[in-house]
Order: sequence, then C-alpha cells, then structure tokens
Amino acid sequence: MSCLRTLVAFTVINTIFVNGLNRFSEPQFKAINFAEAIEGRKLNGSVIKELEVTSEMSCQFECVVETRCLSYNLISIEGKETSTCQLSDSDRFVNHMNFTSEHGVIYRGIQVITTEGMKC
Repeated sequence: MSCLRTLVAFTVINTIFVNGLNRFSEPQFKAINFAEAIEGRKLNGSVIKELEVTSEMSCQFECVVETRCLSYNLISIEGKETSTCQLSDSDRFVNHMNFTSEHGVIYRGIQVITTEGMKC
C-alpha cells in the first residue's frame, strides 16, 4: 500500500513540477478539499456508487472523478486489506436524519469555502 502511495505521489509531483501542469493550465484538473473525517458515522440512503478500495486516498480520487459525489463512507472490511468506498450524492447536512452511528466507518464530505472564506 505504501508503494502505491509513493507511486501516486511521484506521478503527481512529476506531472505538476516537471511538466508544469496545474489546474489553471489544464482546466480538466479538479481541486477539491475534503472536510475532516468523522469516525464512527455513516450517511445512509444516497449511495450512487460502491467499490472496493485499498486506501482512503483511493476513495477520495473516486469521489473527485464522480461529478455527483458530495461525500463518502469508507467502511473497513474485517479480515481484508481493502475497504468499501460508498460515494454519495448527498451530505450529512441535507440528510441529517440518515447520518447514523456505525463502528468501523469513516464519513467525509466535500468542504465548501464560501465567498467570505468561511468553511461549510
């Protein structure tokens, strides 16, 4: 798993610094900030895609690629090195009634910065 992270980091660094690519020169690049992880909580009922991933970073990449993704649940699979990544087209603010406690889950939503610079 650390080899994959090293490879991804090297690829990103090589692409950005050596080739001079950034989201201004390449409009298809996306920049998304995720809010702090909330452990032991899960958003139910609005899953648009579910897949098995090897790391939380992989789940974040999948969320960035999926244009409808507003948040994700990362669910540990006991006895496996992989986790289930559930992408959601909603977040805990819209569906607060469906935001429940569950052991072994990490929830994270996309962080929005308002024009006043305040985090949502």
